[in-house]
Order: sequence, then C-alpha cells, then structure tokens
Amino acid sequence: MTKLLLVAFGLLFTLNCSNNSGGDDIAGTATEVKNSAVISGRVTNNDGMPAANVMVRFVSKDHDPGAGSTVSLEAKDSCLTDANGYYYTNALTSGTWNILAANSNNSGKVYVDSVVFTGDTLKVSDAALTVPGAVRGSVKVQRGDDPKIVSVYVIGALAYSMVEGDGGFGFGSMAKGRYKLRFRAFDPKYEVLDTVVDIASGVNKSIDSPIVLPLRIPTPTGLRLSYNTLKQSVTLQWDAMNPKKVAGYNIYRQQVDSAEKKLNPVVFKAGTTFIDSTAIQDLRYIYRVASVDSIGNEGSFKAVWKDTVTIEPAFKLVSTFGGPGTGDGKFSSIKDVKYLKDGRIAVVDFGSNKFQVFDSSGTFIFSRGSYGDGSGQFNSPIAITEDSSGNLYILEFLGNGRIQKFNSAGTYEKTWSVGAYCTDITYDGNNIFVVDPLNKCIKHLNLVTDTITIAPFQDGHTYDKVSYSLFSRKLIAVEDHEDKIIIMDTNCTVLNQMGCIGTSNGQFNNIFTISTTKSGLMIITDRDNYRVQLLREPGEFITKLYTNSSSGLRPTCSDISTDNRHIYISTGTSIFTYFASSNVNK
Repeated sequence: MTKLLLVAFGLLFTLNCSNNSGGDDIAGTATEVKNSAVISGRVTNNDGMPAANVMVRFVSKDHDPGAGSTVSLEAKDSCLTDANGYYYTNALTSGTWNILAANSNNSGKVYVDSVVFTGDTLKVSDAALTVPGAVRGSVKVQRGDDPKIVSVYVIGALAYSMVEGDGGFGFGSMAKGRYKLRFRAFDPKYEVLDTVVDIASGVNKSIDSPIVLPLRIPTPTGLRLSYNTLKQSVTLQWDAMNPKKVAGYNIYRQQVDSAEKKLNPVVFKAGTTFIDSTAIQDLRYIYRVASVDSIGNEGSFKAVWKDTVTIEPAFKLVSTFGGPGTGDGKFSSIKDVKYLKDGRIAVVDFGSNKFQVFDSSGTFIFSRGSYGDGSGQFNSPIAITEDSSGNLYILEFLGNGRIQKFNSAGTYEKTWSVGAYCTDITYDGNNIFVVDPLNKCIKHLNLVTDTITIAPFQDGHTYDKVSYSLFSRKLIAVEDHEDKIIIMDTNCTVLNQMGCIGTSNGQFNNIFTISTTKSGLMIITDRDNYRVQLLREPGEFITKLYTNSSSGLRPTCSDISTDNRHIYISTGTSIFTYFASSNVNK
C-alpha cells in the first residue's frame, strides 16, 4: 500500500521567527522591528473564535525545496498567533507569498495562496482553520526504470515525498486549497513535470490516472511502415513532435541478429517521412526512430516498429542452367547473354571460344565456334547482338578483331574487320555500333554499304559498354571506371548522365553491363553491390534485383525479355533465370 507522508508543520520544522533569541515568537510583540511595512492577518477556528498559538509560516509561492543538491524544507519566516489569533511579519521582501497556518496537533490548517506583497503594509483577510485533507496518486516512468528515482514536491507548501517502488506517492494533513505538485526524476532524460491538485477539507483525494513523467527529448509516436515490392523500398512515417523539443530525427535499421545501423548520415530534418531503399531482399529488419534536440542530443528511447520487416524480392529465382565445363550446355567464361526475339537465349563463352543457343527453359539447342581465325571460329568472343531478322553478330575481342554474322539457325554468313580490343556491340536499323575504348570512339558499321565511320568520344569520356535504345533512339553507355550512365546520340554527343558510386537506388559500384528494351527500360548490372537495377529512360528508378542473398552470385551480364518479366544473369559458368513478381513495365 502506498505510504502517505504526513506533513506535520509543528513537528517537521524549526519554529523560529526572525530576530528571535529563544522560545516561541508571538506576533504583535514590540521586540521585533525590521521593516516599517508588515504583513498581518488573523486566523480563526471554524466557529469564528480566535485561534491562538497557531504556527504561521511564510513561504515563497515558487519555493522548490528540491531545486538544489539537497532538500531544503525551510520557511522564510514564521511566528505564532496571539491570543486574539493575530499574526504579522516584517521580515519579508516584495513578492508573492504563501501563508500556511496549523494548530499544534495539525487537526486544523489553513493555506492562503498568492498573497502579493509590494513593500507596503498588507492586511490579509481572515482565514479559518479547517479539517485537513490528503492526496495520493502514482507515477509512471519508462519501462525498465525504477519509479523510486522520482521525488514529488508541493511547491510553496514545504511538503516533499519520494515515490515508492510501485510508483505510489501521497501527502496527508494538507490544508484546503489549490497546490502545484512538481515531479522531478534523478535522471537527466526526464523533464520536470508540474501539475495542479485541489485539496478539499477532510477529503482523502485520489488521482485516478498515473502521472506520466515526460522525457526531456520525447520519443516519436505513431510510427508506421509501408513497403513497395517493385521498388523494394520501405517508407517510415511518424507523428510530428513538438518543435521546441525536437529539431530532427535519427532513423535506425537493424538486421535481425546483427548490429543496429543509422541510415541518415546527418540529422534528418526533412519532415516525418523517410524512405529506405538500401535494404536487401530476403533479409529481416527492425526499424527505429529517435528524436534529436536542437543541439544534437538524441532521446534515450526510440520508437520501434512492432514487427520485423522482411524485404520481398521483385524478382524470384525460377531456374538455373549451364555449369562449368566445355561440352554442350556448359560454360567456361560467359561474357554476354542475349534474350532473342523468338524467345531463345544466346550465350557467348569467352573461355571456350564459342556461342550457344538455348530455349527459354534453358535446354541446349546448338553450339557454334572453336578457337581459330577461320570463318565460324573465334579468338575471345566478347559480345553479341541481334538484328530485326534474327541474325546474330558476334564480336571478337582479341586477335581477329572482327564481327561475324550468323543466321538464326547458327549458319555462318559474313565477317567484318573492326580492330582488336573492342568491347561491345549493339544494333539499330542498318548499323552495328562497336565500342572501341582503346581508340576512344564508337565505330558505325553500315550493314548495307559495308563501310565503317568513326564517332570519337567527346569531352574526355571513355566507354567500354554500350546499348542502343530503340525506345529513345539514343546510345546508352557506361562511363569506364566512373559508375556513370551516359545517354548520347550516335555521334557521341552527351545528352544526359546519371549515377555515381554508392548503394542507394540509381547509384552503382562497378557497372559491368547495360542493356535496353523497346519499352525504355535500362537493365544495369551493379556488380559489387550484387544486384541488377532497372531504370526507365532517362533515369527513373523502377526496381532492383539482389543476386547474392538467394544465390550468392555476382552478376557479370544480363538481359531482360521483351515481356519485361524475365532477367537472365550469368556468374561466368551458369545462367540464372529470375521471374518478376509484378510487371516492371507498369
């Protein structure tokens, strides 16, 4: 049961009046002369008769006995009423004073509040002693904290109580009146809280609701989350906090069974909505948000989302084919993968000097090539493209430095010499565009005239991968070692660029290949981030596919089907087929 602290004025305090050499000070005696101005009044009993020998104390209205390092329960001045119930003091300075009076056994008390003394003689209205009342209540602190860290003060009434282990507190023998209760915790994370309580004569008052001690920097409320499967982004929202106490927020994400990570490098001050696009699919996370004050101090507690969040993939692995080897259906070192117009898949094997064709399920159809410089032979084939009739064009990186043409059945048809160390090719209309980073140009091979023209790289750019967008009729290139995507016309004039090194959406770490679709999607292998990103021209992020969480692979090349539902990714010796859980072309 909550213990009540009885505030017995006659027992708790030293009964001294100012300038008193001993014994009780009786108001009205001629021995006490300090100021020419006095505060005087009269105390009566309930029947109106004078209340003699009543202890009267004068306390500053705002006196907080717990403001210092120790509790100081002292009045500014005190005296006894005379035989007629009169009292006075001339020891006070100008200000607002509480006058507290109690008879010797505390059976009668009076509390006169807000007496304003301006330095002129002040006559206080008569006040009658009444039967004391009491108050009790409870305090609520944060989970895990001991309520006994809290103390409660009756401001301007010389009453003080520690909170018990169950949170309870109480004051007994209090005069009728209105009091300010102050709650103070011996922990800097809590603010001081003031509340007002009315005491009625002879009534034991109970405060029904617990007094919730506020945090100095409040915890955000109303935390809610939403998840976009396609974009693989988690959106956090919470209620706006009092700007006088909260200047910003820190957002934390914790992978289950791992350390917590702060997602914002600087205090987040852009409102109460935060989008996290850096989480990895198939992993489970816990999100928290903490308030930060104007000088950078973070609140002791964080709002925690009630459940874990599992990042669902936009694409799911549905099949794998290939594997290490040199026989049919096996690979030594894959350099390019192409989804063909008829639904087949062509794979260029740099290490085995051949290309192979599979059906859409990964079943081997045919293989062409061997090491050599003859027709249909290869020296380090590196890239493949397809024309509108289904013919295939294979680029050789070393030695032969040429492009060979094969029909859709794999029959050799023609060769063009373009020079060694070219790295990529792409097709549009009557042209094959060849990337030549060594000579810093793109070569235009006209398939009708068999002529080659040169378009030099401009403004110091160097590219090693390029795709031609049938959607925008632009070249989409990869800036060598810069993790940038460059959009340019066929004469290499730069029209736009995007990207930088990083892990957020639209940022990259070692771009390996890029391909485009007729609907305007760019498919970019973000190799050292272990993912593939899909962006819509000219750079709107659509979705991403992490490849290390489910398969452990590091993507080296990719393409996407014309229905925008499949992505084919190679590890060098195998092809992984992913299927989109939603239409990425929406």
